[in-house]
Formats: sequence, structure tokens, C-alpha cells
Amino acid sequence: MSYKPGDTYVRVITTNSSTGAAVNADSLPTAQLVRNGAVDASVTVTVTNLATGVYACSCTIPATYAAGDTVQLVVNATVGGVAGVASYEVQKLDSKRLADITDASGRVTLTPAEHSLISGTDVPAALDATGSLESNLTLRQALRLMASVLLGPVSGATGGAATVTFTSAGNGGITRVVATVDANGNRSSITLTP
Repeated sequence: MSYKPGDTYVRVITTNSSTGAAVNADSLPTAQLVRNGAVDASVTVTVTNLATGVYACSCTIPATYAAGDTVQLVVNATVGGVAGVASYEVQKLDSKRLADITDASGRVTLTPAEHSLISGTDVPAALDATGSLESNLTLRQALRLMASVLLGPVSGATGGAATVTFTSAGNGGITRVVATVDANGNRSSITLTP
């Protein structure tokens, strides 16, 4: 489970005898919240006995904490006169939980700012970054070439032709790939027009 600032943090712990049997602690265990490796004494952790040897530890993660902070629970308990300390799961705080970005149908919903990170100017920039796929091709150019070979009209692919030509899919017949082939269809040279 992920947490964000302002959430209620809950951890169920158990206490056991030296034989492993569930037993209550000699007195109610105490717990502290640790933030980024340091105990935060301003946070009150409530410990509740749920059943024999079973306790719920809960607190509210301060809203002043930030995404990326780590939180951890440290519990002190004495069982059969023996004092012990245990630490539980380090959680890295998120700015949002999955429930915060999905609707009732489970579809992801984004704010306009979050949407622009996906569909804004970052996408064209990534498509047109030189060398993003091959040293001499952008991703956009590679997609054009692949679409012409996979989806566009082809000519010269029968009868052992010396040249096979692939044109763009639905874009006015721009020649994108010209391959020189032998009688078995093996390519000996390729001319690309991305």
C-alpha cells in the first residue's frame, strides 16, 4: 500500500512468547514514527490491542511531509519481562495514490498539468530527437519507414525483381524504402527516405 502526506498510516504488529505462541505484551507497546531516518516526536502513534498478541499502530502522516520522504514504524514492547524493539517496513511517500488518479471504473484520470506531461510538447520533442533510435534516425522517421513497409503499397515484390519499393501508408504515395534484392529476395542495398 502506498501513502501520501495526510494519510492515516496503519501497521498491525504481533507479540509472541519465547515458544512462538501469541501473548499480550506485559503492558501496551509504544510506537514512534521515523521520518527519513529520524524519530519524529511530534507525531502521536496510537497502539490498540485487537486480540491476544495483536496490536494496531496508527497515526496521521503530517501534511508537512513531502513526496519522497520515507516513514517507518518503530515499536517497543516487553513480553515476559524481556524488552524488545522492532522496526517495520520503510514506506516512501507518494504525491498521489492509485486511487487518486483513477475513477470509479478504474480508468486513469489526470489533471491538465499531468496530461500535458504526456501529450504536450514533450512527445514531439521525443519523436524528433536525433539519434533517439538509431544514430541517423529519429523515432518519428523510423515510425514512418516501418509504417510504409508494414502498411503501405509495395511494388516489385514478385518474380525476382531487382528493386522492391515501399511507399507511405495513406500519404500521397511518398517513396520511403527502396530495396535492391537478388532473385531470392535478399536485400543487397537499401535507400531510405524518412
